[in-house]
Amino acid sequence: MILALPHRQAVAEHQANECCVVDILILNASDRKILSRGQIQLLPLQTAVYEEDADYRYRITDLSIDTAAYRLTPVVRAFGIRAVYEPASPHRFTDRIGTLSLFVIDGTSIRQVLEIGRAHV
Repeated sequence: MILALPHRQAVAEHQANECCVVDILILNASDRKILSRGQIQLLPLQTAVYEEDADYRYRITDLSIDTAAYRLTPVVRAFGIRAVYEPASPHRFTDRIGTLSLFVIDGTSIRQVLEIGRAHV
């Protein structure tokens, strides 16, 4: 079983900005024991291209687990975490972007192997 738990965390170099951190857990379905864990940091919650221009700020609006059959080798299968970002400005509602990060289970940890980023959705 895969569990993704998003939470906010201050970005070290810019304490005013926050990013979304997702703790990823692989659980045994029968007893809910944690088998593996990992973490991913997504784009800041209010990413700005120009600090003074709110039209270029994005916020995370959707997060999902993607369990498609991402076969990296005949024996290694990855799973994904998808994130969708929407502009903070209401008049730019069509400029949604999305990312897909792929992970593999590596013993008791989870390792990110690929990030496909910022495609318009």
